[in-house]
Amino acid sequence: MPRLLHHISARYPTNGTVLESGAGDGDIVIEPPRDQREPGKIYPPVEIENSDRLHLGLYTTFLVIVD
Repeated sequence: MPRLLHHISARYPTNGTVLESGAGDGDIVIEPPRDQREPGKIYPPVEIENSDRLHLGLYTTFLVIVD
């Protein structure tokens, strides 16, 4: 069975969106906070994997579970 790929993108978050790798590969800034964004820059979707953590701003975190 082919492996399904899952992607995530942010749409102009106020406080930024960061993906923390569950495999220990570091963090990927999906989209920085509003005051740190480059004008006109497009932030492409990022592939997510099982056990990654999605941080929305400073206080909200989701654990990615791929079933």
